[in-house]
Amino acid sequence: MSNGTRQWAEVSNRRIRNDVEALTPVEREHFEERAGILQHCGECERAEAEQLALLQTRAAFA
Repeated sequence: MSNGTRQWAEVSNRRIRNDVEALTPVEREHFEERAGILQHCGECERAEAEQLALLQTRAAFA
């Protein structure tokens, strides 16, 4: 990260990949946090957690 930009993990859910990549940095941070929480605490598979996190991110920034 020598150029000061954040490197995100690749989105595993191919159906939403383009939508996630279009998020602003603030929205993407929210998305990544929500996906991690849903995967860990909600015991969701990563692809499902990402899908739910995208819905929550869209609602939060609507």
